[in-house]
Amino acid sequence: MPRVWHDPRTPARDRKRLLRLLVEDVTLVRDDAIQIHIRWKAGATTSLTQALPLGAPDLRRTPAAIVEQVRVLATEQTDTQIAAILNGRWLRSGTGQAFTRVRVRHIRTTYGIVSFADQLRGGGWLTVPEIATHLQVHPSTAKPSPAKAFLRAVRANDKASCSSSPHRPAADGAPRQALPRSATLPQLASHVRHEVQSDA
Repeated sequence: MPRVWHDPRTPARDRKRLLRLLVEDVTLVRDDAIQIHIRWKAGATTSLTQALPLGAPDLRRTPAAIVEQVRVLATEQTDTQIAAILNGRWLRSGTGQAFTRVRVRHIRTTYGIVSFADQLRGGGWLTVPEIATHLQVHPSTAKPSPAKAFLRAVRANDKASCSSSPHRPAADGAPRQALPRSATLPQLASHVRHEVQSDA
C-alpha cells in the first residue's frame, strides 16, 4: 500500500479509490486543536491531532523575535537605521518583504515601542530650534559642533536634529553651568553627524 500510494505514477483518482476501499468514515472535531478520528473498513480506529491552521493575520504577523530586535534597536537607532540593520541581517517582515522606515514604524506603533526621538525627548533632550529659543539666538547659531562642549548631538530620527540641553558639562561632580545667552558659537563642522527629531 505505501509503495503504490507514494509511486509518482499513481494518479490522484486511484488514490481516492484506495481510500474508499480502506476507510469507512472520518470524524473531525474542532476545539483547541483538530481531532481526526478514522474508522477503517475492518473496524479498527485511528485518532490524530492536528494544530489549528493560522488565520490570515497570523500568517502576516512579524515574528516575535524580530519585534524584540526592533525594541532593542529603537533605544539607539532611527527607523531608517533599524530597517538597514534588519535587512543587513537578511531578516524579512511577516509578508516576506524587506524592511523600510515605514514598516519599522508600523511595528513600533503596533507593539507600543517608543521611538528613539521620543526617548531622547523624555530624557530632556531639545531640538535645535528649542535650544535657539532658550539661548535667544538664531537656530543656525545653535547647531552643535565639536567646539561647543556644552552641546551634544545624536541622530534621533529621519527628519530634524536633536541635541542635549544647553548646559556646560560638569567637571569633577561640580554643578552644571548654564550657557550664557550672549555666548558666541562657532560654525558647525562639516563632518559632524546631525540628528533627526520627528518621525514621518
